[in-house]
Amino acid sequence: MTRTRVGETSALLAGALLLLAACSQGGEVAGSTGAPSNTSGTTSGTTSGTSTIPTTTTGTTTAPAPDCAASAPRVIRDGFPEPTVRASVDGVLETTLHASYSDVTLNGSTYRTLNFEGEVPAPTLSVCPGDTLRVLLQNDLGATPAAWMPTGTAADPHAGMAGMDMGDPADGQLINLHTHGLHVSPAGDGDDPFLSLSPGQNQQYEIEIPADNPPGMYWYHPHRHGFTEGQVYAGMFGALLVNGGLDTSPLTRDIPTRTLEISSTQLGDGVVVPVAQSETAQSPYLINGVINPTVAIRPGELQRWRILNADDNAIVRMALPGQQLWVVSTDGSTTPSAQARDAVMIGPGERREVIVQGGPAGTTLLTSQEFAQYQGGTVPASTLATVVSAGEPVQQSIPTELLGVPVEDLRGLPVDQSHRIVYTEEQVGQDYRFLLNGKVFDPDRVDETMHLGEVNEWTLVNDSDEWHTFHVHAYDFQVTDIDLRDVPDVTAGTDEDVTDAPLDLQDTVKMPPRSTVVFRVRPTDITGKMVFHCHMLDHEDRGMMGVLEVLP
Repeated sequence: MTRTRVGETSALLAGALLLLAACSQGGEVAGSTGAPSNTSGTTSGTTSGTSTIPTTTTGTTTAPAPDCAASAPRVIRDGFPEPTVRASVDGVLETTLHASYSDVTLNGSTYRTLNFEGEVPAPTLSVCPGDTLRVLLQNDLGATPAAWMPTGTAADPHAGMAGMDMGDPADGQLINLHTHGLHVSPAGDGDDPFLSLSPGQNQQYEIEIPADNPPGMYWYHPHRHGFTEGQVYAGMFGALLVNGGLDTSPLTRDIPTRTLEISSTQLGDGVVVPVAQSETAQSPYLINGVINPTVAIRPGELQRWRILNADDNAIVRMALPGQQLWVVSTDGSTTPSAQARDAVMIGPGERREVIVQGGPAGTTLLTSQEFAQYQGGTVPASTLATVVSAGEPVQQSIPTELLGVPVEDLRGLPVDQSHRIVYTEEQVGQDYRFLLNGKVFDPDRVDETMHLGEVNEWTLVNDSDEWHTFHVHAYDFQVTDIDLRDVPDVTAGTDEDVTDAPLDLQDTVKMPPRSTVVFRVRPTDITGKMVFHCHMLDHEDRGMMGVLEVLP
């Protein structure tokens, strides 16, 4: 079997297999039990090391500076289920991601599911601006049960997958790798969403992270159209941290961190239930693979939580009753100042970094508030984690000074090109297709083009009664206008729900029903074909994705 680019003829891709070099991330806080093992699956690690390319500012624009990896934030190791970490050494992170259908540990028990490296979540990759990320992706998913194969709609098994080979169910899953949010090229051995790896095939990725890539939280997951939802739901995702920014700012560098990767999965009898057979009511939220973990904090203590919504479809409206969450980063971009929120709405694929202060001694439930994404689709309030405030109180203050450097306001510039993307849905039998401008995804069709240096204004129109999102590869954008409408029996959104930091950069934006969202973007250096899509992954797999070509 061969690897192919979706929409093109099959082609063998040459490349030498590289050995895994995994290493642990620096700093831990008191009470640590030591860094977790950095080996898993069929790979093995080497000793840890550091790279030497970080950043000196905490804004959305950055510059290289010494000792980035050495300044990685302190991670709290107190029994909370932190993912394992693999960090760059001397400017390079070289590792292997082995994809298999095999046993992992979820909520303290063994379950069989699709995974990377035998872990859910997959190992966190920790790099610095200017680093090279070398990942050997190995597809060992040939033994995956047929129930995990794409199902599409009742009338058309592959609706929304025009002209695409879904493979033979007997052969297993097709995959590739996407580094969500990074400003990196799809060319060569880069972040190519059209690449398709069959079981038994490998791909050597070499991704050059720009020196001015904003420090912050990103993530990685498979992106082979038709298979994406099931694989992410199963647990094939991991955090990708670009060090610097908040990690090195005098205002925040001494605040210890936790990583919270949120997903929801139905756990069956020793197996994860395939997504097509799962039920929302039977799919609890997990944080780092654990249902309702305990988060310890001292009264008055500050902690920085790096939060990823890795759920395949669900919007999470996170709240800590009686306390505020202070947003300091959205989608990897540091906010100009800390934003106080009673609740933070995080859509699939989005990341938020928040500062939390320990309340009075006692127990508080970190919750996901009740949310109706569509009529008849209400997800009840549920517990994400139990926060226990205990120990000697400390006196610490939320930083209120300028954190980040405000980005250029593109609203003051003339628009060179306009785009209009309309989200609609079409019933097919008992099921639905999800459309952009009346079309399902076709990898051989270019839907939108942009040119380097030009200001582009995109108008996103949600002409449906349910929530959607928009994500584009390689480029961040600046939301400039939001027009909201109320829809009966669907949770209404506010401007703050759509974007926590207006005019700041983001790579994913939520779209309430019947809403219009306008953003501007100016491509600077990366050319080639990439994709934009709804990050409700069921919608994406059923057609809600388009092809963007950036030209010189």
